[in-house]
Amino acid sequence: MKNRLLFALLILLLGVPFFVGAIEPPKTWDEANRLAKENYAELVKENEERQAQELIKNEESTTSSNVKPSSTDKLIIEKDIKGVALFITVILSILFTWGLGLIIPILLRFVFLKRPVSKIVAIPIVVVTYFIQIGLAIEMSGTNKGHFSPFLIAIVAYFIMRKGYKSK
Repeated sequence: MKNRLLFALLILLLGVPFFVGAIEPPKTWDEANRLAKENYAELVKENEERQAQELIKNEESTTSSNVKPSSTDKLIIEKDIKGVALFITVILSILFTWGLGLIIPILLRFVFLKRPVSKIVAIPIVVVTYFIQIGLAIEMSGTNKGHFSPFLIAIVAYFIMRKGYKSK
């Protein structure tokens, strides 16, 4: 129990720099001002959309059902579509990341070897799959940030490969 607690603490300590490094502060005052203006513009736009949505709700309650869709209805529908697309993208990226990261250890452990493996075999396999995932992440995103999830996947892969191994 004590070893698992220390191991979990080690994972947190090693993973925090990767997670914190994903947020990059602005480098210049001009960039900070530009980002602040963009954020303000987004807030104003969201506020206008919310007010338009409330106005539509009020109009619907006082008018008949033969009302033609207005431009604000189109904005609301587009916003809903963007939200669904974002949700689907997040789900697919999670499945892609974890699926690719765990497919090699799962196939080796349960299909080809059909038994648990020792540390000497598990560690190199996990390290190779970790670097494959890092390479794919850098290639697909174009940045060298946010490698905490492949680190977690590598730890899970190690435990999958080692589960049930009895030293002789």
